[in-house]
Amino acid sequence: MCSGKIFGEKIDILIKELGLTQNDLAKQINLSQSTIASWKSRNSLPPIETISLIADFFQVSIEWLVTDDSISGISDHKRIQLSRKDIRNRIYEIISKKTKNPDADNEISHNSFFTNMPSLSYKILFHWSEGRINLNEYVLTDIAYTLGVTLDYLLSGTNNNTENQFAATDQVILEKAKRNLNGLNSLDSLTGHRKQLATDLLLQFEELETSKHSENK
Repeated sequence: MCSGKIFGEKIDILIKELGLTQNDLAKQINLSQSTIASWKSRNSLPPIETISLIADFFQVSIEWLVTDDSISGISDHKRIQLSRKDIRNRIYEIISKKTKNPDADNEISHNSFFTNMPSLSYKILFHWSEGRINLNEYVLTDIAYTLGVTLDYLLSGTNNNTENQFAATDQVILEKAKRNLNGLNSLDSLTGHRKQLATDLLLQFEELETSKHSENK
């Protein structure tokens, strides 16, 4: 859990990125500007309900807002952050080449290209690259498909053989999907035995689909 000072600094970063003020945020979440300023000056965190409102407004995760990056390994966090930034940069480099637009890293170009993925907003992809939210592995696969590149190329910048796009990455996608099943929205509302049962069923279905896909080849 981060301190109120660190929490306030993260809020300042988000406000600045959108060209807003503390007063603008205060109006959006129905609080006073002095209350928002006090989180940093008094080194105190707001109630979880308020944190949730802020996360929804900025489209970032509650986890990122309240996590102290200096604890639990800043080097690991920075590696993840840099890797995500590389992927994000690669996405807009590909779009630039395909659209012959030298500057595709903007909201208009993003929305024009990802018309089949309306939930993947320019802001969400930016927050993901900064390590503020997580994206499901299926979303990354959809991004690669939309860009017309392999998942390997999207993630690493190498081996862009579109003919073997799915053959080369089936097992990788399956393994990553297994590790990320608990993040699926459909499982978040379940608890205990029901959540485990749903997870087991999804894994079985995924393995069955992968097996059938391999047999068809």
